[in-house]
Amino acid sequence: AKNWLDTTLAKITAENPGQYVFLNTHPMLYDTTYGSTLLTGNHRWYTKDLTSIVEKYPQVVTFGGHTHFPINDERSIMQTKFTSLGCGSVTYLAIENGYSNVSGTVPGDASQSSAGLLLEVDKHGNIRITRMNFADGTTFKDAWEISAPQADGSHLTKYTKDRANSNKAPEMNGNVKISTTVVGGNTVGAVVFDAGTDDDFVHHY
Repeated sequence: AKNWLDTTLAKITAENPGQYVFLNTHPMLYDTTYGSTLLTGNHRWYTKDLTSIVEKYPQVVTFGGHTHFPINDERSIMQTKFTSLGCGSVTYLAIENGYSNVSGTVPGDASQSSAGLLLEVDKHGNIRITRMNFADGTTFKDAWEISAPQADGSHLTKYTKDRANSNKAPEMNGNVKISTTVVGGNTVGAVVFDAGTDDDFVHHY
């Protein structure tokens, strides 16, 4: 199967060097988009089998899922030597382990989410990706826009991991209240603070 993929991608990209090639996989390619490094127990939610093949073809756009991670997170698009997209899920979402109101990776209200991607390619080969929120008939944020493939790889510079280096950290206003109470002979503490503010959203505290 991997030999077939490599041969097919070589043929397609040679015939159409200025056009994107769409590759659909069930799992995400490892360490690309949001959720693509998830490991729970012995279960890998990603694949490492295809990266060495796909990275030879900068025109490739991969569409992966399996993790159901939310697409309103900007890490759901990532450009390395190719472009990767996390597709979310139309049925329910999942997030990382270790957060409250989560059983494993699935929040209690996960079924309230239904999302997907609307892809448009113009006559010049540019791609526009609209993140659809099927749950309420709206869209998430601004569309992602990718310029047509270029021989120098310049089309792969917009959505890289380097975006994190220029991202401003969330801000807290400093209003913190600490309280204690005794329950069954044990002292229990609570910390209450106002939600942080960010130009996007606060992922976690």
